[in-house]
Amino acid sequence: MELKWLEDFVSLARTGSFSRSSEERHVTQSAFSRRIQALERWLGVSLIDRSTYPTTLTAAGREFRETAEEAVRILYGSRTALQVSVGASKRMVSVAALHTLALTFFPRWFRQIETHIGALGSRLLPDDFHNCIQAVAEGGYDFLLTFFHPSVPILLDPEQFPHRVIGADSLVAVRSAALAGESAALPLLGYAQTSFLGRVATFAQPAMKRG
Repeated sequence: MELKWLEDFVSLARTGSFSRSSEERHVTQSAFSRRIQALERWLGVSLIDRSTYPTTLTAAGREFRETAEEAVRILYGSRTALQVSVGASKRMVSVAALHTLALTFFPRWFRQIETHIGALGSRLLPDDFHNCIQAVAEGGYDFLLTFFHPSVPILLDPEQFPHRVIGADSLVAVRSAALAGESAALPLLGYAQTSFLGRVATFAQPAMKRG
């Protein structure tokens, strides 16, 4: 059982739409559907009547909805109370950051912040672009430390998640001679296509070919 399964179900019960709830929960519709199915398997009952549109709850789903909503409220209320009690003695901030930024940028940047405001506890999640966004969207982390490029949209509501630019960097696209067929194949170091920089690199490839 995972808390996000309960949050997914509460969202679906409210919207009556897999597509709207998947957008609200910042996951693909297929991933959202798999999480609802995982909750149903854990409970051993069907919660959703998938033969109707808009989506409706089964009798078991209607009965479970109140339990799910209450469980989510209790868990988040308990977390808030604990954070307040701990925060009385030590300030804490949690940051989800892309792997590269977590290693190369975050330590120096965080020390600079502490020189201005004093000692500050931190909790850092170094992960890929998708998981970092999900961690912040689900309320588990206070801040998202990420690169930005117009070719890779950040699917967070700017009203709910305002942003600030804290630095700038350059990404230089390089094509080896081997890729142009000028010599035998050489090992190529690149970014995974699912990573943020990998998506930027994919966007840059047509320009590289024209150059």
